[in-house]
Amino acid sequence: TKDRDTMFYTSGPNEALVISGFCLRRPRLIPGGRAFVWPIIQRIQRISLNLLTLTIESPRIYTSLGVPISVTGIAQVKIESGKEEMLHHACQQFLGKSEEQIKAVVVETLEGHQRAIMGTMSVEEIYQDRQKFSEAVFEVASRDLVNMGVSVISYTLQSISDDVGYLSALGRTRTAEVQRDARIGQAEAKRDAGIREASAMQAKEAAKFKNQTAIAESDRDYALKQAEYDIQVKTQQATADLAKPLQDAKMHQKIRSEEIGIKVIERQKQIGIMEQEIVRRERELEAKVRKPTTAEKFRLETLAEGEKNKMILEAEAKAEAIRARGEANAYAIQAKAEAEAEAMQKQAEAFERYGEAAMLDLILKTLPRIAAEVAAPLTSVDKITMVAGPDGDVGASKITGEVLGIMNKLPETIKHLTGLDMEQNKHLNQAGYSPNRKLDNEWQTKERNDVCPVYHPNNLGTSLTIPITRNPLLITAVVGSILSLFMFLQAVGLIQWFAEPVITLEELKQFDGHQNSAICLSILGEVFDVTTGKHLYGETNGYGFLTTKDASRSFATGTFQDEAGVIPHRIDDLSDDDLLSIENWRLFYEQNTKGYKRVGKLFTGDEYSMFDTFGRPTLYNQQIRQRIRRLKEKTSTSADNQYEVCNI
Repeated sequence: TKDRDTMFYTSGPNEALVISGFCLRRPRLIPGGRAFVWPIIQRIQRISLNLLTLTIESPRIYTSLGVPISVTGIAQVKIESGKEEMLHHACQQFLGKSEEQIKAVVVETLEGHQRAIMGTMSVEEIYQDRQKFSEAVFEVASRDLVNMGVSVISYTLQSISDDVGYLSALGRTRTAEVQRDARIGQAEAKRDAGIREASAMQAKEAAKFKNQTAIAESDRDYALKQAEYDIQVKTQQATADLAKPLQDAKMHQKIRSEEIGIKVIERQKQIGIMEQEIVRRERELEAKVRKPTTAEKFRLETLAEGEKNKMILEAEAKAEAIRARGEANAYAIQAKAEAEAEAMQKQAEAFERYGEAAMLDLILKTLPRIAAEVAAPLTSVDKITMVAGPDGDVGASKITGEVLGIMNKLPETIKHLTGLDMEQNKHLNQAGYSPNRKLDNEWQTKERNDVCPVYHPNNLGTSLTIPITRNPLLITAVVGSILSLFMFLQAVGLIQWFAEPVITLEELKQFDGHQNSAICLSILGEVFDVTTGKHLYGETNGYGFLTTKDASRSFATGTFQDEAGVIPHRIDDLSDDDLLSIENWRLFYEQNTKGYKRVGKLFTGDEYSMFDTFGRPTLYNQQIRQRIRRLKEKTSTSADNQYEVCNI
């Protein structure tokens, strides 16, 4: 289902959402869940996870002994959603196809494996051990279908049949054996019964004759003859009873001979099939291995030769470029050295001519650089505490007084170090020294009434009046010292020049288009004004959630609501792909053509702040930026990093 206002999509437990497009290196897969989708620049599709029941029929397949039989199996399969890699494979194979199309592909695969297993087993093995056959098909098919993202839940052999009477012949043989055993048992039982009956009669007659000894001997002879006749009758009857089992045995022997003949024919057929298979495999080896290998060898040799020529040409070009740069650098160094030598020679002549005045000029030119070097270590100072007496100044005025005190002692320090007295040389130009003789002549034609009050080192609170047109070097020293003072004040954070404003979270919340007419958002700690996109970033519009806060995490995860226990501007726990996505969004706002512009830096007041209260990058910022740089270097040659320009 789709929520048209928030652009959220949901899916049931029997289907998966597949999201692709902008900011995604590979599609996002969400089985049975909910996801946010950027309109236009991202696409959503669905894939069914329903269980599929398949009937696998293999008619008239020759077994290992050459007997054709028909087998029908039932399989239960489904697209695997428990493993993300298998679900990716399934999307590549079946996304956009109906269940009937998916069934057709899986049925073809299972039928092929069922045919292959039938060809490796005999009819007796399939008929007597159905479990073994089912397990063999299940195992082979599962290994193949897993590459398609499909898992086999179950496979069962449903039925076996043939149209040559082989299965019925196996049943008749067993039936004949059972009937034979039954007849033999019946004959043996009758024989034993006759023997026991004769014995009983003999005992009866013996007792009778014993009791009737007085009866006529004729009766005894008659009884003896009668007994002999009975024996002959019983013997013939036994012979007749044994004739049928003997005939059955002869018939069984004949059936056995026929079975052996069938097996001989089957073996001959199998040998012919194996010979044909050997020829087929030889041809397959020739087509799939030998010829592709020869072609690949030729391709690799050609590529290697081309790469070799390319490397040789590149090396020659680099050598020529290095040689040309070396000649150019040598010429530049020679020209620079000649110019510097000429300048040093003229400077030496000036120093020799003007003595202490030239040395004082050199010292005054060097003073600003000395002041800058003195102030440089203070750039790493976070806080300065000034201690004053009961009547002393405090704050910026105290710092300024201390710096001016250092400047008061500067002339005396120079005198101790060089022997030059700046007080005695304050009218050095009146003695005839000027670094530019032509300019000095022009100054002499101007009025000398303009004066410049300069702080006097020996008279606190008074001024030394020096003609401006007569001592420009001293003015240079004073200006350099004043600039050094401002550099010091800026280093300790008392003043900020040309810095972007630092905005707190509370201040950023006011830029919602109501409390303040501007609309702002922050990404990676940089605040951007997106007022020109008010129709998109307004409070009630699709991207209004991103404003008045640092939305870095939302840009990466696509979550447009506050998550419990999650700091919105913390991003160090995100994946590499998410960090690159956030950086791409920052570059979009920085380089866009829609009128968005960066207006400041965000200070969040916690350990995850990208900038401190002075707008300087924090250690957390440096770690994040270093991680992003490494990722960019790693993926600089990959085409996956080339994203289209976003339309928002």
